[in-house]
Amino acid sequence: MILSTPGNPPYNVPGKDLRVQASLDLPDKAMDEFGSGTDTVAGGSAPKKLSVALRLPFTGIEELRALLSIAEAVDDTGDRLVYDVVDMTARAYNIRQVAFTGTVAAKEMDDLQAWNVSFTLIERRSIAELRDGRLPTHEVSGKTVDGDPLAGKGDTDFAKVLDATKGI
Repeated sequence: MILSTPGNPPYNVPGKDLRVQASLDLPDKAMDEFGSGTDTVAGGSAPKKLSVALRLPFTGIEELRALLSIAEAVDDTGDRLVYDVVDMTARAYNIRQVAFTGTVAAKEMDDLQAWNVSFTLIERRSIAELRDGRLPTHEVSGKTVDGDPLAGKGDTDFAKVLDATKGI
C-alpha cells in the first residue's frame, strides 16, 4: 500500500503480512418507524473504509514512528491530510483518496519480537460526495461566459457549469 500527497514523496506502508479489508456500509431507513412493516428505503451511501493490519518487528521502531507521523499529519486548516492511495483492494472498491480515522494501534505480539499494527482509512472526496454535492465549492474568479460568472461561490450544480461552457 502506498499513500501520497502532492509535493511529498510517496509513503510505502511498512511491515510484513500486510492485510487490507474494505467495507461499505449501506444503511437502510425503516419506512414505518412504529409499525411492524419490514419495508426500508436506502439511507444513502456511507464512506467506504479500509482496515489495515500488518506486523512490524521491534527493530522497525522508526518505521512505526513514521507511520504515526503520517497518521497524525494535518493541513494548514487543521484537517487530517487526505492521501492518494495505491492498493489493489482500494482499487477494487474504487477508493482513490483516504484519510486516517479512528485508532492507530500497535500491540506487542506474544510469540515474536514484533507489533501487530492496525489502523483504519476512510474514503475522502468520493464519487458519492461529488454526486451529492457535499464537497466544498471553490471560487472560480475571472471566468465568465457572455458576462455571467462561469461558477460562483456556493454553485455546486456541475450541469449548470457545463451548460454555461457550451459554445466556448
